[in-house]
Amino acid sequence: MCKIKSLKIILICFLILGVMFALIFSTACKKEKFEEFIEEAKKLEEEKGKEVTEEEVTEGQSEEQLGEEEKTTEEPQKEAVNEIAFSSDHEGISSIFSCLSDGTGLKKIYDSGFDDHHPSWNSDHTKIVFSSNADGDDDHDLYIYDVVNDEISKVMDREGLDTLPIFSPNDESIVFTGEFGHTEEGTNFEIFTINADGNNLKQLTDNPAMDMYPHYSPDGKTIIFTRGTHEKQKLFTMDLEGNNIVQLTNEGDWQDFDGTYSPDGNNIVFVSNRSGNYDIWVMPAHNSVKPVNLTNNTSFNSYPDYSPHGSMIVFTSDRDEEEHKFDIFVMDSNGENQTNVTPDLKGSYQGGPSW
Repeated sequence: MCKIKSLKIILICFLILGVMFALIFSTACKKEKFEEFIEEAKKLEEEKGKEVTEEEVTEGQSEEQLGEEEKTTEEPQKEAVNEIAFSSDHEGISSIFSCLSDGTGLKKIYDSGFDDHHPSWNSDHTKIVFSSNADGDDDHDLYIYDVVNDEISKVMDREGLDTLPIFSPNDESIVFTGEFGHTEEGTNFEIFTINADGNNLKQLTDNPAMDMYPHYSPDGKTIIFTRGTHEKQKLFTMDLEGNNIVQLTNEGDWQDFDGTYSPDGNNIVFVSNRSGNYDIWVMPAHNSVKPVNLTNNTSFNSYPDYSPHGSMIVFTSDRDEEEHKFDIFVMDSNGENQTNVTPDLKGSYQGGPSW
């Protein structure tokens, strides 16, 4: 009987212990699951916060960029409208005119009341450098006209005739032809450079022959110019210090002058009377291939200049005029489609176009 009671007691104890272990194990599992749930919730919250933050930053950047775009739209950069600049005495005295390549937009853009001639654009077509006797004396000095802001400034004041000015590709300097003494043939001319702000005047050539019609190469490292007499002229190049002079055209007793590089530097367009007439010719800049006659016209064709992209050439011609009267013409760079773009100015002299 006692043994039976003892066995019952033992069984009851084991039962109680089993219940206790079950409760403890269940609680631990619940706690572990709860902790896992908490950790998972934290991770989700962090990821959500991160996404929100990145989205807010992205939206902030977009708004900032949009603000800049709106600002750019509100404050566009001013640009000159007209592309070809030239001088014309259509109104009795030489002034600076301009027009588009099809002849439209013809207008007078500057008139000092004196002789303004040989304009040349800067790189972004906002300024023009030209020669003028605006002081009212016999000297012709260099001036810069700001087309956008309608402002005129004098670059230099030197005794004698300073003309045929050309901006450097970076617009920081100007190369030009300047009167320098006299020879047996008359006035002598040399090549000069000066900073666009009027400082650092430098004489590059000093030769008994006339040095004229300077133009920069597209990279700004070389100057092409004309050297010779009234009867015989040839094309030369030199560096920016007037050194390393190289003769480009050699053959014949004719006149080769006013050479200008194409925008890519591969070709040189120039004037020559090697055909018996004064025509516009083109030749490669870096090899000895024979020049090609572009105009093939019995008139006097001169002052060639390439369009900014090199696909067209502007020049002057008297083919539609009486003696000593010239118009502005344009043509494709291969000589095709030669067109008078200033017929409305017929009966006057148009010269020195710059594109």
